[in-house]
Amino acid sequence: MNRSGRRFAIRLRAAVASRCTRVVAAFGGAVLAAAAAAGESPTCPIECTAPPCPIECVAEPAVPGPLRIPVVGVSRAALPARDFDAPRGANGARHEAIDIAAPRGTAVVAVEDGTIAKLFLSDAGGRTVYQFDPTGRLAYYYAHLDAYAPDLAEGMPVVRGQPLGFVGTTGNAPEDAPHLHFAIFRLGADRAWWQGEAIDPFPFLLEGSERAADALALYGTTAALEEAQARLVAAAEAGGWPSVGAGPTLERDDAGTRVEDLRTRLAASGDLEPAPEDAAGDAASFDARLETAVRRFQVRHGLEPDGRVGPETRAALDVSPRQRADQIAANLEARRRLERVLEPRFVLVNVPDYRLLVVEGRATALSMAVAVGRPDWSTPPIDDSIERIVVNPAWDVPSSIVRAEVAPRAARDPGYLRRNDMVMLAGNRVRQQPGPRNPLGRLKFVFPNREDIYLHDTPGQAVFDRRERSVSHGCLRLDDARALAEYLLRDVPGWDRARLDATIDAGRTESIPLAPPVPIHIVYWTAWVDDAGQLQLRKDLYADAVDPDTAPLVDSAPGAPAPRGVRR
Repeated sequence: MNRSGRRFAIRLRAAVASRCTRVVAAFGGAVLAAAAAAGESPTCPIECTAPPCPIECVAEPAVPGPLRIPVVGVSRAALPARDFDAPRGANGARHEAIDIAAPRGTAVVAVEDGTIAKLFLSDAGGRTVYQFDPTGRLAYYYAHLDAYAPDLAEGMPVVRGQPLGFVGTTGNAPEDAPHLHFAIFRLGADRAWWQGEAIDPFPFLLEGSERAADALALYGTTAALEEAQARLVAAAEAGGWPSVGAGPTLERDDAGTRVEDLRTRLAASGDLEPAPEDAAGDAASFDARLETAVRRFQVRHGLEPDGRVGPETRAALDVSPRQRADQIAANLEARRRLERVLEPRFVLVNVPDYRLLVVEGRATALSMAVAVGRPDWSTPPIDDSIERIVVNPAWDVPSSIVRAEVAPRAARDPGYLRRNDMVMLAGNRVRQQPGPRNPLGRLKFVFPNREDIYLHDTPGQAVFDRRERSVSHGCLRLDDARALAEYLLRDVPGWDRARLDATIDAGRTESIPLAPPVPIHIVYWTAWVDDAGQLQLRKDLYADAVDPDTAPLVDSAPGAPAPRGVRR
């Protein structure tokens, strides 16, 4: 192409191949048209001397390399063998996919870096995600999700391993087993995600190892966490990593010494992968590779993966390897303490991860998001057992909330109690009746503890669209309380999902004892290694207000100070 720009190069729409697979003749270009007719595939780029450019050259997208299994905790060895047959359907595509069985609520993650192309409800029920690869010529299809991960939106970039949603069912029938429907499509020049040519995904999924026998659900093994600690100690002894330091938010196309420090910092923690030999750039420039590395770091730390280094991301980056090693040491102590008392089946709530798991045989049987106590009303560590489920519960408002919130509002507004279905009881106690305004929703899970902490449903489902969910007065709000109730009631004679739904719809309050009670452990873990081998770190929600341990809460002796993190 000359400097005047009057000659026009053929567009090469994907940089993943150097040979054209399709040549289209328009207003000339007889030589190239003849080559196309002869079945030849000319090398790109090709130049023409007069507009409009007569030839369009579209590159074939490369077949993907090894991909990660998109369901957390599932190995390739566990996937079914399949014979792939993907004829083109009437709409230009046939959605041939592999079905990956996993417990409902298990995280589904991006298999590769890329961009969210489409989010929608599928005809069969459940949510579906289409993701483009970095070239925009391959699409990954994840179907039958129960929900989208917080903040997921069309057009947003994602990084490998970033949560997209959670395993669900097809929605065709209640008995459908939970699984993910996963496919890969090669797209045409128009990038129409609904007209892709299906590629068998099975051969390209990473060969994973079976889950370690001592792995604890989504939180991996203590051995893997010990290895991560050892690497951080070695990094600290080698001089640590640079601090990004205070300054304006860093983002794409910025440049300077802080960007160089950022690049070094992310390479040291493994978030920035080595550059290909032909992709070396200016170390002081905030380029696409560095932006992807920032997102990868943010995903590992439970931060919003926007690819920008603002105050929260910078604070996480500037934690030294020695501090991270000490953080892991505290978590290891907590893990080991809990490991000594674990039952075959239990409910696990990790407060900093905003997640509840039902664990059977150390594997995840059910997973869901939770909202936890805000910093001034912290959710404490508890070891106990869920003894009963209350359907359509009333809420006896704690006296501290009555004093701090209800009484002042009622004093300003005489109709406040009536509008919110609240009644005054003896001793200035307040009860909110069951119903749509009740913050406990339709279900309450009771386990005796001095803090009066419990699990409960919530009418405010919008909170689960947020990444950070420390919003309650200490109790734990559930994203899918009915699913947990259905699971816990499976061993209670006469109860199933149909009876549970009917009781809820009837509006009557009923207390259902669980025999035997189901153990529950509320823990405060801010570090673990997931099944993909990634060190996951979370913000310390309550700073020094709560120890990261799982010791049972036992009342202190009269006159003794309250344990840290415990409210009187």
